[in-house]
Amino acid sequence: MDRAGDDAASWRNKVDAESVGIAVQAGRITGGVHISVPRHPPGRPAQLPKGPPSFVGRSAELRWLDQVVADGHAPYVSGIGGTGKTGLLLHWAHSRRDRYEDGQLYVDLRGPDASAVRPAVGAVLRRFLEALGEPDESIPRDPEELGKHYRTVLGRRRVLVFADNAESPEQIRALLPGSSHATLIAAGRAHLDGLRISGFSLRRLDALSVVEAGALFERSLPEGDDRLVAEPAAVAEIARRCGQWPLPLLIAAGRAIDRPTLSLSALARELAARGLEAMKTKDGSESVREVLANSAAALTDEAREIFGLLAVSPGQDLHVTALAALADRPADDIVPLLDNLETMNLVQWVDEGRYRMHDLVRLYAWESAGGDDTALRRLVDHYLSTARAADLLLSPYKTASAADGPAAGIDASDVLPWFGAEHRNLLAVQQEALRRKWYERAWSLAWHLTDFQRWQGRLHDYYDTWTTALEAARGLGDRHRLAWAHRQMGQACSRLGRFDEAEDRLRAAIGLARSVDLSCEAAALRTLSRNSSRRGRHGQAVVHALEALDRYRRLGNPLRTALGLTTAAWAQAGVGNHAEARNFGVESMRVQRLHGNRYGVAEAAACLGYVDHMSGRHDRAVAHYQEAVAGFRFLQNTYKEADATASLGDAYAAVDVAAATTQWRRALSLYVAQNRTA
Repeated sequence: MDRAGDDAASWRNKVDAESVGIAVQAGRITGGVHISVPRHPPGRPAQLPKGPPSFVGRSAELRWLDQVVADGHAPYVSGIGGTGKTGLLLHWAHSRRDRYEDGQLYVDLRGPDASAVRPAVGAVLRRFLEALGEPDESIPRDPEELGKHYRTVLGRRRVLVFADNAESPEQIRALLPGSSHATLIAAGRAHLDGLRISGFSLRRLDALSVVEAGALFERSLPEGDDRLVAEPAAVAEIARRCGQWPLPLLIAAGRAIDRPTLSLSALARELAARGLEAMKTKDGSESVREVLANSAAALTDEAREIFGLLAVSPGQDLHVTALAALADRPADDIVPLLDNLETMNLVQWVDEGRYRMHDLVRLYAWESAGGDDTALRRLVDHYLSTARAADLLLSPYKTASAADGPAAGIDASDVLPWFGAEHRNLLAVQQEALRRKWYERAWSLAWHLTDFQRWQGRLHDYYDTWTTALEAARGLGDRHRLAWAHRQMGQACSRLGRFDEAEDRLRAAIGLARSVDLSCEAAALRTLSRNSSRRGRHGQAVVHALEALDRYRRLGNPLRTALGLTTAAWAQAGVGNHAEARNFGVESMRVQRLHGNRYGVAEAAACLGYVDHMSGRHDRAVAHYQEAVAGFRFLQNTYKEADATASLGDAYAAVDVAAATTQWRRALSLYVAQNRTA
């Protein structure tokens, strides 16, 4: 205290040291002076680590976080290591920090680190309370009382609590505030669905989009890097090679920064060639393989076995029944193991009974487990036997292939949904069978995919499937299968409008089939007739159609003969022999009805509709086309349904323009859906 003069009013206290807490300006102090400085002054902790230097995308997740917090719930984000969970929550927390003026608390619960000592819940609560300025003597030692005190303190403060790398629901539940003033956000690799019962909202974090991933890579490079302008396609390729995950993208960006003369195309090639080995920092501190290994370490032994087998499949997603075949175990035994994998975000649930594995996870699983030819052969045989059964239900008149094993059981109502759901997998499995020189299986898969692909208008897939089958036939050295492969490729080309290649393929098939396979020769001649008609060579079409009919009659198969009759009817109609065309069509219809072949009946009806339309019998033409449309629609043969619907519109045009317009519009929608835009 300074004394400026004798007058007491002129006395003023003076503080030389830095003040802590509350400073009081006193006019005059008499008596002893006692100063007490609290051991734990009230604090406003700012414990959040620095947010990611480059952050892009995640707009949906950021909106979700805002909504969850506004609704008074605690958000929990799960995802495999490297997907950017911590970065997302830190970005959100820093951008909303002004809402929590009493501080931000952070704890790393060390869940993924198998070698780490995980902090006890009580120690975390005590540390948080100390950071908030609670005196040591006021913090209870009893765990239950400690939790109550934590919630009481947070109940009167606006505090954000971030619990990262959680391993169990118990770790996070204990950190829940007791009021809406404070907010808890949490992240972990495991999808802890039990947290919902405690009022949490859960969200899985998936990969970025290709565009977002590319933007993250670009922002991580120095501004003005010429390579970004020169090689935009390479950026997208790097994004795909990194699985569109932030961690490998940042590692790849670091490689590009360290090597300024390395082209981005070369970096993309390096990622493709070295895989996970390229996705780690040189000092080893960050590694995609390591974060995947930490997640896999939490699996049970049985789940780890399924994890390795999943990588064997060449398809993108698998149904439980296919997984059961792969593992040679009942499907009911597989489901709990998939739950374990899904909890650790090592597989994703796609649809009812279907699961998918991310490409980087698949790569790690493959490296860890290695290939299993026996398991893959079981999977191929599962797909082949099911495709065989489905195909024979779709086309009862069709002969089975020489594939090994019995046909699997499948209901008629499930045939088209099964083919639709498994089509990509069937193509991938066929390619893998060819690669492993399982030629019989590769060829047979094409045989049993044909009708589905043709009926659904998947013409490019139809052509590609039989290109693979042609290679398999060459591997077998089988003239019979070579002939069929050329015939099917010829039919695909004809429908795609590649008429010259179609004719070359079909003539090759006829040459190979002659004296070896009368059925294939007949089929090739029949397709050659239709190809000639499409080219406007109607006279040739008649010659080829009658040759095909002759071969079918020699075979003695009434249903095949009926198909030959329909082809002959089309050809005769093309040259204006309407009476002859009608005779062929009526006889075909009679045989098809007799044998209950819905497809043959619809084909014959479409042909008779055309004959009547060209003959000026429009009412009869409409009736025939209506029967054809109904038949193809029942069979879900959308390719033929589109053509028959367009023809129905043509027939209506002479009697009812409004009805014609309706049918043309329906046909147009089918054509567009099948990419038959011409």
